[in-house]
Amino acid sequence: MLLYRYTGQEDLLIGFPVANRHAVEFEALLGLFMNTLVLRTDLSGNPTFLELLARVRSATLTAQEHQELPFERLIAAIYPDRDPSYHPVFQSMFVFENMPMPIFRLSKVTLMPIDIFNHTAKFDCSLVLTEKEDELAGQIEYSTDLFTPQTIERLVNHFHILLKEIVAHPERRIAEIPMLTEAECRLFFQTEPFEKLPNSSMKCVHQLFEEQVERTPNAIALVFDEQYLTYQQLNRKANQLAHYLQRHGVEPETLVGICMERSFEMIIGLLGVLKAGGAYLPLVPTYPQERLAFMMQDSRMLLLLTHTATYDNLSLDRPGSVVCLNGDWSQFEGESQENPKNNVSANSLAYVIYTSGSTGVPKGVLVTHIGIPNLCAAQILAFRLSEQSRVLQMASFGFDASVSEIFTTFLAGATLVLMPQEKILPGEPLAQTLRETKISIVTLPPSVLEILEERNLPDLQTVISAGEACSAEIIQRWSAGRHFINAYGPTEATVCATMNEQVDSIHPSNIGRAIPGVALYILNSSLQPCPIGVPGELHIGGIALARGYLNQPELTAERFIPNPFSPQSGKRLYKTGDLARFLPDGTIEYLGRIDHQVKIRGFRIELGEIEAVLRQQPKIAQSVVIMREHGSRGKHLLAYIVPQSGVTISTSDVRMSLKRSLPDYMIPDVIMVLDKFPLTPNGKIDRLALPHPEQGTFHENFVAPRHPIEQILANTWAEILEIEQVGIHDNFFELGGHSLLTMKLMFRVCDIFQVKLPLRMLFEAPTIAEFAKILEAVRGVNVEDKLMHIGAVDEVAESQLDEKIRPESLELPETRFSNPAIVFLTGATGFLGAFLLAELLQKTKAQVYCLVRAATVEEGWQRLQNTLKKYALWHNGIVQDRIVPILGDLSLPRFGVSEEQFQQLACEIDMIYHNGAMVNLVYPYAGLKAANVDAAKDIIRLACVARLKPIHYISTMSVFLTAGFAKKRTVYEDTPLDSFDELIQEGYAQSKWIAEKLLEQAKERNVPVTIYRPGTISGHSVTGVWNTDDVVCSVIKGCIQLGKAPYKNIIYTYLTPVDYVSQAIMHLSQQPTSAGRVFHLVNPMPLQWNEIVDWIYDFGYPFERLSYKAWQAALVPLATARTQENALSHLLPVYLENEPDRYEPQFFDCQRTLDALTGTDITCPSIPSLLETYFANFIRTGFLWKPVRQDQGTYREEQ
Repeated sequence: MLLYRYTGQEDLLIGFPVANRHAVEFEALLGLFMNTLVLRTDLSGNPTFLELLARVRSATLTAQEHQELPFERLIAAIYPDRDPSYHPVFQSMFVFENMPMPIFRLSKVTLMPIDIFNHTAKFDCSLVLTEKEDELAGQIEYSTDLFTPQTIERLVNHFHILLKEIVAHPERRIAEIPMLTEAECRLFFQTEPFEKLPNSSMKCVHQLFEEQVERTPNAIALVFDEQYLTYQQLNRKANQLAHYLQRHGVEPETLVGICMERSFEMIIGLLGVLKAGGAYLPLVPTYPQERLAFMMQDSRMLLLLTHTATYDNLSLDRPGSVVCLNGDWSQFEGESQENPKNNVSANSLAYVIYTSGSTGVPKGVLVTHIGIPNLCAAQILAFRLSEQSRVLQMASFGFDASVSEIFTTFLAGATLVLMPQEKILPGEPLAQTLRETKISIVTLPPSVLEILEERNLPDLQTVISAGEACSAEIIQRWSAGRHFINAYGPTEATVCATMNEQVDSIHPSNIGRAIPGVALYILNSSLQPCPIGVPGELHIGGIALARGYLNQPELTAERFIPNPFSPQSGKRLYKTGDLARFLPDGTIEYLGRIDHQVKIRGFRIELGEIEAVLRQQPKIAQSVVIMREHGSRGKHLLAYIVPQSGVTISTSDVRMSLKRSLPDYMIPDVIMVLDKFPLTPNGKIDRLALPHPEQGTFHENFVAPRHPIEQILANTWAEILEIEQVGIHDNFFELGGHSLLTMKLMFRVCDIFQVKLPLRMLFEAPTIAEFAKILEAVRGVNVEDKLMHIGAVDEVAESQLDEKIRPESLELPETRFSNPAIVFLTGATGFLGAFLLAELLQKTKAQVYCLVRAATVEEGWQRLQNTLKKYALWHNGIVQDRIVPILGDLSLPRFGVSEEQFQQLACEIDMIYHNGAMVNLVYPYAGLKAANVDAAKDIIRLACVARLKPIHYISTMSVFLTAGFAKKRTVYEDTPLDSFDELIQEGYAQSKWIAEKLLEQAKERNVPVTIYRPGTISGHSVTGVWNTDDVVCSVIKGCIQLGKAPYKNIIYTYLTPVDYVSQAIMHLSQQPTSAGRVFHLVNPMPLQWNEIVDWIYDFGYPFERLSYKAWQAALVPLATARTQENALSHLLPVYLENEPDRYEPQFFDCQRTLDALTGTDITCPSIPSLLETYFANFIRTGFLWKPVRQDQGTYREEQ
């Protein structure tokens, strides 16, 4: 029940252990029979506690009926492809210990239980209750990555309160049982502070304006371009118009439309309507004609105030009465200049503003007078407004921010500056206006602040960000030396409900506290208050609430609900639809829209998280992510991005960057680049108006197929991608193609054209025009010979090192090998990289500069720490100051750092460990060159600049991936790379081969280079910890899932433990004699693949042992399956294209390495002993289920 109240989830899974000694025969046996059961609890329907207790009892008894089923088998059945970052099935554990633990005495030994502090949490959160005589003692174990001690302390307090209330009132419904602490009650149930409001709050805003006119009649109230009006002049003109309107029927609750461009008359009209007792309806002339027509008809307005020129341009049914307020004021000269009298009250209607509706039809929000003075009083104080202030009227007249700008300025006696629209366009026009008009206070949406230069604005003192979520970068730029405020509020709560005057870039989403007169509640779906830190829907109460929606009583009743917390009847709450949570200091953090949380393929996804990652990319100015459903593709994500001004952006690069930060299920299927986002009339992004991919956005430069081959390909692509049309220059991957669709497409194309093409061809030719050329080239010829030269890489040209890259100094003290002060490590967040980092911290005293992709140093540090924790390498003895994140990216020039920072690194570091690389077995060379080849050039340059630095380069055995090398049977550590008679076809192997050639040239120029070629890096030899996304792990699991495995002596398997590789590199790198050498870090006792298959079979996993061709045939159905449930799915491009007879068994000699390690304790265990360790870890972590031992299986050769 506690978790239900924290999460709002009505279907909860909680693990609990059982002794599993239900049979009498087991009671006297020694050993651990314990198993884990899962309690699935149904909390739907808001049951009473007694009803819930009955449900839990029934579920527990049902679960115990199956306690003999091993938990690992359950995992294997439900989650065959589990994510190792969290526990499968459940993340919370409950343990009830009701068995006494007596002291156990033997003849000379006394055994007694002791408490052991476990530094590792096995689950996200575990509650252990122990029965001790007449009390229960509790203990909570939790993940410090997820929870703070303060959070757990609050959780315990809530648990105590729930228990007390349950004992006292077990008949209560679970959503109604109190659980808040006294401090939280004070925070949540503070009475609405009407007594703190100024007396003026019950007056109307135009009345307060008239009082200001009396105080400062000659002060300048309004400036338009180079003209101005004093308060007295403005008041008199508004009075004349008001008297005119009253004579024409305007009274309280009468709506008057105002449709005109920015001008004196716009403000005079607004004041005149209010003074007449009516309410104004802003109509922006640039709105679509259909929208204006709907608003006029829906509002049933009495009059329209406009300009003649504006009215002539309106292609609308003419309203009954139109008053044109032109420069000629003669028609009003006979009207009185005195303040008119009317019967308007604080509860009378002040204005109606139409906002976008979820159905696409705008809805009119009815706002009364009472909230406006309250708003102005709060903002005058917060904005530091005075009579000397100059405020820019920036917001559209149809956007409620204009209410704040206009009336807050007038009620403070300040000057409101109006400018023509062309002078306040975002960018330089706005910056020039801010300077020339000496604006001191401005309210701008984040999208405008993002592109506005913050410098050279000497008069600007206060900046208010409103309308959208604000980013940390904007806060950092605009808060320096200025008063920066993050404001939040819907139109339904009179413009503004909260303000944060203590904004910092670390918490950009903190919207602060409620303004006076406003009450805030964060409630769950049952309208119960959420504890501190728990997200819920933000509800707003107080005097500022609108009446509701014009002519929409059902929507009004849905969104404006009775306030269950107010002692006064008739009070209401507005449901904002915004997700938020209270922070411990009482402020509120905005988390996004509730309707922006989606669920796809079982994963709950916050669209805002993807948007935030997109905005971190330097070339992207704005981003929006939405979910749509489309045909058989079902639910999928679409991302829309607007690049920075003058920047060209590649969606392929964007997608690649996202994959470094997000799991696959959060990568948008389609990324669309737009020049700008469609906006609602209020200036917010109009998500409903974002284009569909099939609407032709991809086809602004659409070129139709020119001949039959292109037409067939276009039809096939459109069918596979489920879009209407495909142009010959459209990129398959930018249209939403992914690994599964790639395989489907290639199978279809090869079948249609009766050719056999490797999957890499689609990467090298991702458009129809390019792919058609390949098909034309291979028709009627030897396909393999032809493909050898399509997309071929000129290895000789690519592997030439710039002659300018040479050491600036040849001085190299031996201490740079044995005792470096600072080392530079790339790839530290990878599997081997994490172990290298751990070795550096343990075996040296050096600071380790780690290149890491991250937006901030804090994020970079967190990534490094999480990686060490993931592989059980983190411990409290690590001195954090020794790990220094260097923010960058191998695929960018100079690793993404500035030239100045590059030079600084070159001057500081003593040694380089270049372990980072982009590893992709499908990508062509062109897609890997930047990260694997260009980065190697920069590494060499880094070693040469300033003082000379040794390079330790981690390469791969894949540099020998050609049939020519395979014929050598034995490859020695000094075998030249040029000893082959074929070109390497795989892009990854090409990139590493070329990088090695570059480093060979560096050696010839006296750069101390050591090259390490690991074999198949496997898990830790003792703990078994392994990166289970690794190819070998995927093959093992995929074959077990498939029930079929290839069985042939196709190649030696060099399973080499990661700890052996990292320790060997560390030892060898500290020996000056290693410079200039190549070391093979492979298991000296390899096994052939069929021996490993036999071992797995004997271990208890039954499968058919097939010939390689038969196994490939068994993989084909996986390529056309709708889902990627098999662990082999992402490797199909590799194994379906491999030719089984191309490579003969190959032996890699490693004698030089073994000799260099002689005398150390660094040894490599045998593969059978390693497999025992690895499979024990696979089962323990749930990666594999416990095996069922079978009789010997079959082997069949299928041709």
